[in-house]
Amino acid sequence: SPTSDEQKEDRHLKKKAKGKKEGKQESKADKESDVEKAKANAALWELRLQVTGQSLTEYQEACHKLARANEQLTGQLYRAEKDAIDITGHWQRQLAAREEKWLFCLYCKLFRQLEGAMYSAFKERDRLNEALKYHVKESQDLHKLTNSLAKENTSLALNKDMLQMTVKKNEAQMEAQNQRLSELRAKVVSLEKALVLKAGELELQEKKEKMNLVTIQASQVELEKLQNVLAMREKELGHIKQLASTIVEKRRELEEFFHEALAHVKQEIEASRLQYKKEALQGYRWRFREATAGKIKFPPIRTFHKSLHSTNSVYSDMEAAVTWTHPPGSKVQISDLTWEQKEQVLRLLFAKMNRQRERAAWVAPEKKPKALGATGSGEMEVKGGVTGCGTCIHAQSLGTLHQLRQPAPRLTHQDGCGQSHAALSRCPERCAHKLVQSVLLVGIRHHHTMVLGSLQYTRSG
Repeated sequence: SPTSDEQKEDRHLKKKAKGKKEGKQESKADKESDVEKAKANAALWELRLQVTGQSLTEYQEACHKLARANEQLTGQLYRAEKDAIDITGHWQRQLAAREEKWLFCLYCKLFRQLEGAMYSAFKERDRLNEALKYHVKESQDLHKLTNSLAKENTSLALNKDMLQMTVKKNEAQMEAQNQRLSELRAKVVSLEKALVLKAGELELQEKKEKMNLVTIQASQVELEKLQNVLAMREKELGHIKQLASTIVEKRRELEEFFHEALAHVKQEIEASRLQYKKEALQGYRWRFREATAGKIKFPPIRTFHKSLHSTNSVYSDMEAAVTWTHPPGSKVQISDLTWEQKEQVLRLLFAKMNRQRERAAWVAPEKKPKALGATGSGEMEVKGGVTGCGTCIHAQSLGTLHQLRQPAPRLTHQDGCGQSHAALSRCPERCAHKLVQSVLLVGIRHHHTMVLGSLQYTRSG
């Protein structure tokens, strides 16, 4: 209220006056200004008091209006809450009934499912029991099998090394078989080409036979002539077959004799080499003993076994027995040849008999091969050709083989330098080839002469 405010103001002014009196004395000018300020403040507070009274009346009217609206809203809220409570209770009762019904259905359904699950679980339990029994039995069998497999594994481990050895052998055999297969494939290709040519010949022959059938049907006289000619041809074929059998028999005898001679030469080569090695070893030991005694100098170191890095070996002296020193065209005694040279001559002869091509390094392709003639004294010289019938040539070849089978000069050991030399003459391979040219053509000339003679005989007959 305004009275209370004025009282508060007066109290305040009194307190200030007391404070001023106690603290210090102010001047009169200050006091007058304070009075004026107090009057101005009193007027200001009076205006404020009037404004607050008007606002108070307005606030009281608004408060009465808000109280009436509040009462109305409270009644509406009460009624709305009551309706909501009623509706909520109704829906809750319906929801509870539905939940009870749904729970009952769910309970029944779950009960049925539970019964089915229990039944299937019992069945599954029985099945699992049976499976467990079966697996237990199977585990026992597997344990027994494991023991047996362990034993078998030990045996297989023992056989593994043997199998690896057999695999290596089989691989070597497979390589050989592959090489053989490649050779057979090449032969098959050549045979297929020959088959194609043979098929063409057969077609031509069929055409000729058709033409012959036409001519035979056209003329019976010509048929009789052909039958007579056929009979003559059959007789000629019989004679030729007889001659061929004799030729084959003679060639077989010659080949058997050749193989015997070659085997004999090989045996003599082995015997002579063993004897030479034995004598060389004895001489080397004798010289070494003499050298240790101080009588002679120590011999050079010599090896008696095969070694790649050896510079003084017995085997190198044995290999030197194959080379020759005689010039081409000179006479050579067969008895002067070593067993190694005789073996080389026999192999060249056998290659020529089998119609193999000569080496390009031995004979030029333009020149014809020269023949070799046998003299009465056991010498052989290179000639320009061979005259006479096939029988004489056959006899010459047999004589040459007999000479080749005669003993060869043995290897000797010399004491001068401690090295062994072959008591033989050394010449290039071309000279050795010329030495056996006449013998190489024996079988072919003999066959040709006999066949030509038989054909002339049948035609004259």
